[in-house]
Amino acid sequence: MNFVRVAVVLALSAIFVACASSPAPMTQEDRNDVYFPTAEGRWETADPDGSRLDTKALEELFAFAKETNASGLVIVQNGRILAQRQWELDNPPVQGNVGYRDIWYHGRTPDGWAREDVASTQKSVIAVLAGIARDRGVLDFDKPLAEYLGPGWSQAAPEQEAAITVRHLMAMTSGLSEKLEYLFPVGEDWAYINKAYSLVYDVISAATGRDTGELSREWLTEPLGMTQSEWITRSEFFRQWNMNGFVTTAPDLARFGLMILASGQWDGRTIIRRETLEEILSPSSPHNPAYGLLWWINNPEGWRWVRGLKEITPGKVIGAAPADLVAAMGTSERRCFVVPSQGLVVTRTGSTWKLDEEGNFVSSRDFNQTFWELLSAALGNQGADGT
Repeated sequence: MNFVRVAVVLALSAIFVACASSPAPMTQEDRNDVYFPTAEGRWETADPDGSRLDTKALEELFAFAKETNASGLVIVQNGRILAQRQWELDNPPVQGNVGYRDIWYHGRTPDGWAREDVASTQKSVIAVLAGIARDRGVLDFDKPLAEYLGPGWSQAAPEQEAAITVRHLMAMTSGLSEKLEYLFPVGEDWAYINKAYSLVYDVISAATGRDTGELSREWLTEPLGMTQSEWITRSEFFRQWNMNGFVTTAPDLARFGLMILASGQWDGRTIIRRETLEEILSPSSPHNPAYGLLWWINNPEGWRWVRGLKEITPGKVIGAAPADLVAAMGTSERRCFVVPSQGLVVTRTGSTWKLDEEGNFVSSRDFNQTFWELLSAALGNQGADGT
């Protein structure tokens, strides 16, 4: 397949113009090479003789996934499954006495895959839904939120609130705290805020006059055959952050990633316009080159992480992964990785939290790097480009 990276310039109506590397859209020839699974029947697998998979290295990857409490792992190339594995998790800790099964787990599919709330991976799903709404002419990223939600939706002063647009929420540059209080002037810094982001779900409903969950089924999950995916109302545990949860499986999430890989197409149908998707997957703020509109980007120009880092760290978010990787990422390393240059989609569900010998909560802080080192080895080093 002929995947290349191109430089794209995203002109924002806000304060700046940001330039960065972004995957080129797929050509029609590329799309013809991609297999799209049907909603019924078995998902086709790749030819093992042509995949160059290193089976020993693949088993090392699976061992790492099991060790770090994965419930599911799916690797797809050009639409066909290269490898997949699922595990049964007991109840690894999440916070205090709360465990994985208490808040994330929502049962298993008939073929054994865990159905779980994929945490902030949902942000990238909402970004696509917002993009579809804009494609349909019912949502404007650059309108103030007050035009959809009415005034007084935040704890900021009226003049501060009036300057905040839908785009600011999606770029994490709203300047608000988790309590929706004023932190900094809109657009002048980057802060990963769940409470502010969660309002995008409500904005879509207000803009369309319909429930966002219903639209998700109509616009996204049903067309893609994501039969195990739905929006739910979370438990009170999430009250301070976001009460909307997206429940899915590793295979369903791989369908979502495959649509992203195919530049918004699904078996001849346009789910989201290519130009809209390119904008979503391009840097949205100079204050974090690795963040698009609710998507992570493996931008060599640098990155800031979710908590604490005020300075931009040079280099890619995941050094071992290709520079054209884009990712939907949630806590406990719930992942949907998409790499256009390799025709690759990789999804992981589960939880990485564990208790150490002293009873403290720990997670695999080097998860992304280790995962991609092992995955690249399993793929015969075709997954890394060294940039």
